[in-house]
Amino acid sequence: MIDCKQKKAFSIHYVLLSVLAAIIPSGFYNLEGIIVALLFVNWLFFVKGYNALNEIPKGTILLFAFFALFLIGLVYTNNVTGQFKFIGRNISYLLIPLSFIGVKLTYKMVSNIKKCFIFSLIACILFANLYAIIDYLASREMEIFLTPSIYNKFTYYGLTRVFKDWHPTYVSLFLNLGLVFAYDLYFKNRRYILWGLITALSSLNIFLLNSFIGIIVFLLIFYLFILQILNGSRKALIASTFIMLCLMSIFYIKNPFHYPKIEKFKHTEFKITDKKDERNALNLRLAKWKTSIDVFKNAPILGVSNGDYKNALYDQYVKNEFFYCAGERYSSHNQYLYTLSANGTIGLMLLILILYLPFTQKARNYVFLLFLAICSIFFITEDLLARQQGVVFFIFFYVFLSHPIGINSTNEK
Repeated sequence: MIDCKQKKAFSIHYVLLSVLAAIIPSGFYNLEGIIVALLFVNWLFFVKGYNALNEIPKGTILLFAFFALFLIGLVYTNNVTGQFKFIGRNISYLLIPLSFIGVKLTYKMVSNIKKCFIFSLIACILFANLYAIIDYLASREMEIFLTPSIYNKFTYYGLTRVFKDWHPTYVSLFLNLGLVFAYDLYFKNRRYILWGLITALSSLNIFLLNSFIGIIVFLLIFYLFILQILNGSRKALIASTFIMLCLMSIFYIKNPFHYPKIEKFKHTEFKITDKKDERNALNLRLAKWKTSIDVFKNAPILGVSNGDYKNALYDQYVKNEFFYCAGERYSSHNQYLYTLSANGTIGLMLLILILYLPFTQKARNYVFLLFLAICSIFFITEDLLARQQGVVFFIFFYVFLSHPIGINSTNEK
């Protein structure tokens, strides 16, 4: 048996993991760095998990290797200060995986940590909904000016403005993962009322957040849910696919939420441009993606470095005459191309291994694989790992969901 001090350290570790899971999706995500640091210190000095460093999983080694690219970037970057800042924002690639080594979590602990994520997210999105309702009732105005644009108070940035820099796409990502957790924790255990309430609130807000990629992922999750209910028979597969395609087509044609992006897309020609009268959501992203590929061509092996990435992309926007993108200093809005530009072919290969190696393993953790699938799809239109909130979210759940679960308490040997 382990001593009382280490039992206490394990208990504190479990509490810190739960707190971090609650902070990640919330509007208070700026506290993540403090919790990650406390988690690592507790692991290093009290849990003493470094005694199990010989048991490092393959996925963790890949995360370390990916972080090593950021350190290598210090050698060839022209912006050493920027590279150091980037490394500091991404130190979670080291600290979070290390904090799990030698730590045994029970099924109950894993479930409780997932619940912390779900209920923190639900509490924050409910607060955002209530804030929007109260604001509307007080002002009788549906729209609000948030520099430099006007937004509906119940959608997109108008909805998430209740917390500083609470990005709608990230919240949509969290809600989709929350739906997976809720299905696993509540629907499977026949707690249908609680599952229904969480699902209804999450589904509504995914549409209100106006993230196309979030809506697409939601529809795919809904599709998988239907298949699961119908036991995955061939007839169920065909019927479900047909229904899903019909729903997606009707949603696009009717545009029930009157999304300006959809209307703009319908009435503009498909082309790679950022000109005012010709751009839509797709055309603008194509301009960003083309520019990112052009940046990659200048440094195909190791990339231009994370420190030089923004300046290199800006210069290429100007060279390509995408002056609107240059003025807005847009990033790639694609994690694969962001990695390709900043960290080259080696970086992209590591990212693909991190995402897809778990699918080749015999022991299938389907919640973990769904998490990876969700992130992989969001990576197509968003460079989620360019922000600390995205990094902490991805690394934490990558390690947590792939972490082996012990039968006994973490306080036992």
